[in-house]
Amino acid sequence: MITVNQLMSGITSNLFVTQSLHDAAALLCDGNISGGETAALVSDLSHRPVGLITEADLAEIAARHPGDWRKKRCACLLTEDLDFLRPEHDIEGVLERYRADDVKPLLVLEGDDPVGIVYPEAVFASCAEQRSPIWSGTTAAKGPSSDFDQLLLDQEAPGYSP
Repeated sequence: MITVNQLMSGITSNLFVTQSLHDAAALLCDGNISGGETAALVSDLSHRPVGLITEADLAEIAARHPGDWRKKRCACLLTEDLDFLRPEHDIEGVLERYRADDVKPLLVLEGDDPVGIVYPEAVFASCAEQRSPIWSGTTAAKGPSSDFDQLLLDQEAPGYSP
């Protein structure tokens, strides 16, 4: 069984809720927003994790507010509920979450401490390498055999070809 602990990347970028989106863009993508999936941990002023901001989040708000997005604070991109995983969660649970919600980087917490980020690319690549049960029955002639297969096709999983 593949776990989140095996797939997660380290946290390399940290922001506070009070920092500007201009600061976030400079940290995540040197100010050049490409809409990619690089993510930064956002913490409150007590250093508690409150979410992630991605390049895609920045690209979306820059498109909606081209004149003033840089002045907005990181807090404006966060939801009230902290969406996170635990290191011991298995990959099937991550795929279920992707199917039920949005495919995006997810924060990994051990206790209350942030320990990593799981990126969709790592999850999909692992599925392709391991030939997870979600892949069974998929052939070029038949196409996707399950909702998971379709999700992976929709996300253009690296290394996956039906």
